[in-house]
Amino acid sequence: MNIKFVPYQEKYIIGVSNCLKRNLKSVEDKNEEYIKKKLISPIVNYEWLHEDVLKDISCKRGLVLLDDNEVVGFCGAIYSSRYFNGKNVIYVNLTTWAFDKKYRFYMFKAMELICDTADIIVELTSNISIAEIFSKIFKFQDFEQKCVRLYPVPYVGEEQIEVHFVLNANENLDDDLKLEFLNHSFYSMIHVIHFFDKKSMEDGIIFYKVFNENDHYIRILKVANINLFAKYTHEIVWKVLNRECYNDCVDSAQIICKIMKFMDEKRKVCIECDRRFFGDAEIKYPFFKEVPARRMILNKTEDENIGIPDLLYSEMAILL
Repeated sequence: MNIKFVPYQEKYIIGVSNCLKRNLKSVEDKNEEYIKKKLISPIVNYEWLHEDVLKDISCKRGLVLLDDNEVVGFCGAIYSSRYFNGKNVIYVNLTTWAFDKKYRFYMFKAMELICDTADIIVELTSNISIAEIFSKIFKFQDFEQKCVRLYPVPYVGEEQIEVHFVLNANENLDDDLKLEFLNHSFYSMIHVIHFFDKKSMEDGIIFYKVFNENDHYIRILKVANINLFAKYTHEIVWKVLNRECYNDCVDSAQIICKIMKFMDEKRKVCIECDRRFFGDAEIKYPFFKEVPARRMILNKTEDENIGIPDLLYSEMAILL
């Protein structure tokens, strides 16, 4: 028995695919091609602009656990370099992890290896037991507990917000936002809006992703100016939903019929947004639901003011 972790390489893709199929209920009925294309390839083949600082991180594409050259575990990890408080910070967003049962103890070693390579480690987890382990052993801390689902409700009030859909990096974006736009424009269905108050001209930016293969919903990945978003949530959300999901409808009645049809078909119909994207403000929206969504972070820097991460550069952003 020769058990070891090695950096992910393309030669392991079939073994990783089989490992995921053995251990994840969500893909046990999927074929190998689906798993390779939809789950593995996006998280091991990502590329960012100006990321020379990451070139020496051996596990940049994730870690594979081998037992005599057989794949018995996989730890996905998406690295990025981000700029906060005047300094570059190396982030790693943990993605899909799977271990055969007798090897699951090795996830602790995997976490140690990954922790040695980054300043900030982010875990977006729905597994309560894993979350508790990470919290107790590795000192992860919660930074989010809830996700808000904003269901379609037509906005019929006075227009107070102008929404502009950003088509290129030179439109109303500062240097940091421009880089984020360029890095994520390679991924289909990620869009950016610039919104501003028509009276005060105060503005903000939202990155979001459209999911319309089986469902019909949108996931907000980043909000710049959460106070303005919280103030005008209903108008902003409706303008985005109308453009992305209902622009083929001629009036509100037709939109409502389409929404009801999707709901009858048990398709998800909403905009999802982490609760923290509203700050401490009350959610001003006529029909929403809060659901559990645990996000955890390990900050190894000495700067307690490092920004709480958004959902860019994460599995949620780049999976097909």
